Amino acid sequence: MGRYDPLRLKALRALYEKTEDGRVYAWNTLAEIMVKSCGLSSSYAKLLIWDFYLVGVLERPKPGLYKVNKDRLKAYIEEYEAMLVRLKARGGSGGGPGPSQG
Repeated sequence: MGRYDPLRLKALRALYEKTEDGRVYAWNTLAEIMVKSCGLSSSYAKLLIWDFYLVGVLERPKPGLYKVNKDRLKAYIEEYEAMLVRLKARGGSGGGPGPSQG
């Protein structure tokens, strides 16, 4: 899953609330939803679209077009929230390089 951050969770929730299951969206429309709803930069929103495609939340019927799978999206949000809670309980921030060994 990579790095765990609250902005990513906000983006996931925005997609869940502002899209329809099975509907096809242009990538720039999805990016706009995340930018307007979460205050993300356009570049980060586009990166998240690709990442969400790779984890199966979005399907890509054609290049530049993405279909939202609400069931997978909801399951991923729940999994991500649980990971953030566990990470916070351990006092970690996730992602990034680990401590130097030497």
